[in-house]
Amino acid sequence: MTIGIPIGRPIKYTRYYCLNEIRLISSALFGDGGTDGKVKYFTWHDLIRDKPYPRQCISEWREKFKKDKEFSDTIKRIEAELENRLYKYALMNKVNATIAIFSLKNNYGWKDKHETELTGKDGKDLIPLSGITFESESE
Repeated sequence: MTIGIPIGRPIKYTRYYCLNEIRLISSALFGDGGTDGKVKYFTWHDLIRDKPYPRQCISEWREKFKKDKEFSDTIKRIEAELENRLYKYALMNKVNATIAIFSLKNNYGWKDKHETELTGKDGKDLIPLSGITFESESE
């Protein structure tokens, strides 16, 4: 005979709790920089260092509340600001460039762009096109 008592850990993170936490994180991020211009936050880890939940919770909340416009818009603004800060401060040599490149590639979808140009001897065309006619030219 079952009594109808829920089994397992109760849900700790309600929509209200998660939205409030994301708002607090956003306020901390956009209020950062003070008068001395020293920025404290470059990653999610920096933002939630003193919070009672791990970084993985942010990913779980993002998935759980992806249809909640306010929640997802706030997350997108935070992501964009973190990406922008990392890029900007790497260019100014205020953060380690190697770490910044690694983070931008792994967290924000950046990719190395490879361009390959093939030329023949002395920079000439690889295959000479003189004497070749195309169908549109012969009509």
